[in-house]
Amino acid sequence: GVAHAASLNYLKNQELFKKLYPFDFITEAVDQTRGWFYSLLVTSTILFGRSPYKRVLCQGHVLDKFGQKMSKSRGNVVWAEDSIKVYGADVLRAYLLWKITPEDALLFDPEELRQIRRLLGIIWNVFTFATTYMTLDNFKPEDWSLEKVWDHLKSEDRWVLSRCQQVIRKVTENLETFQLHKALREIFDFMVEDVSRFYIRLIRRRTWIETKEMEKFAAYTTLYKVLIETLKLLSPFVPHFTEALFRYVSSEGEPESVHMLNWPTPEEKLVDKNLEKDFEVCRETVKAVLTARQKKGFKLRWPTRSVTIIPVNSEVKNSLLRLKDVLTRQINTKELVVLDADTKPSFLHVDLKPNPSLGSKLKSLTPKVLDSLSRMESKTLTDQILKEGFVKIEVDGKEFILTKEDFRIVEKVPENISREDFVYGSVFVDVTKTQEIVAEAFAKEVVRRAQLMRKEMQLNIEDYVDASIGCEDPESRKLLKSMEDYVKTEVRIRNLDITSLDEVKLVEDSYLKEWFVEEEKIKIRLKKV
Repeated sequence: GVAHAASLNYLKNQELFKKLYPFDFITEAVDQTRGWFYSLLVTSTILFGRSPYKRVLCQGHVLDKFGQKMSKSRGNVVWAEDSIKVYGADVLRAYLLWKITPEDALLFDPEELRQIRRLLGIIWNVFTFATTYMTLDNFKPEDWSLEKVWDHLKSEDRWVLSRCQQVIRKVTENLETFQLHKALREIFDFMVEDVSRFYIRLIRRRTWIETKEMEKFAAYTTLYKVLIETLKLLSPFVPHFTEALFRYVSSEGEPESVHMLNWPTPEEKLVDKNLEKDFEVCRETVKAVLTARQKKGFKLRWPTRSVTIIPVNSEVKNSLLRLKDVLTRQINTKELVVLDADTKPSFLHVDLKPNPSLGSKLKSLTPKVLDSLSRMESKTLTDQILKEGFVKIEVDGKEFILTKEDFRIVEKVPENISREDFVYGSVFVDVTKTQEIVAEAFAKEVVRRAQLMRKEMQLNIEDYVDASIGCEDPESRKLLKSMEDYVKTEVRIRNLDITSLDEVKLVEDSYLKEWFVEEEKIKIRLKKV
């Protein structure tokens, strides 16, 4: 009950006591509300006339996944040592912090530990991607500052840097208010959704460039800064995990441990809220296009002939136009059309059907009015209702004004168009599948893998190779042969042999590697000329 004084040897070291008392923070389980918290408060008030602590965090108890108290008699005890042996200390630590708000009871489900391990695995893979390409290009962080590449930053670089500042701010605020679960979820969401699933996809082609282009090193510089800042934020939650990654990526002149770095603070010059809003619109549009593709079973690696977007308003349209290049690459389309709000694409057939409620409005004249409507040209009637909002009909010498509310608007989408409505409008994806589209998609996948092999061989941009590419499926060989000139140009191939899988064998001074494109195995053999 007097630990506030006894722990600092108050009777013999009052100078230290005066320096540290009252304490900034105290935490224990909720059952200590009437125990330790209370006894410390009472004794400190009697002795010193004030509370011994400034802030208190009452933690909830850990129960089993059904909300029952753990006990040996029930056989529902989960031993920490067992979980650590299977998943590691950091996974368990992160799970306890991530699962729920600290003051609530935590329903411990061992199966959910796998989810944390998966999230950490994704973050690990981001670092692996970064270090792999940075090493291949001899990128040294100490030689590249943001100021050096500032004029070469693309919109996606400036966006992820801005997002990073917002994450730093939110994580710090949540930690200061003991919302530990929100802080960790914020980091996970940023690294998984923003960095891994979006930013990495946007910069991947820039990392394939074989020459020392500034736009590639701008991407590396941006990614490195984001990763280091994220390690700082993650370090209190998963100390061993972040320490391992820091030693793997840290540059010369950095402290020997991530835990010796200063806590990050937001850099206001990197914040661009308008750009973040544009990217929010862009990402939601990408999701809508992917959903439209999935409805028709049209794979993302197949380029579409066109994607048409009807935005909900002019602000959304402007956001889409500002990021048109980014959006086009992300949705893999030959043509992206952004219409004005409320404009219908030419391929969309709009028809009007009278609402049943017209009967109560027109009563006995309903059949005659409907007959008059049926004799009007469908397009003329539809255009007038949609543009003017009403149409005038004269029956038996009486004039009736029918409004848009008197009709049901029916939109007919052609079979080759997949539509998806979302919060920022509607997307229409042309899923016409041609041999040219499938061939181009397959060729791009092969080229990407061959370019990575060139990097691993440490070839210069001017170096040519002879290549053999083997495919399991004869149809794939046929498709690739139709794109032979494209493949030779992109990979700088002098002689190209497209053959069956078994025909591609390792020869002297060559580099052979097996790959999978979708579920088909291919072999690529390169030999420097």
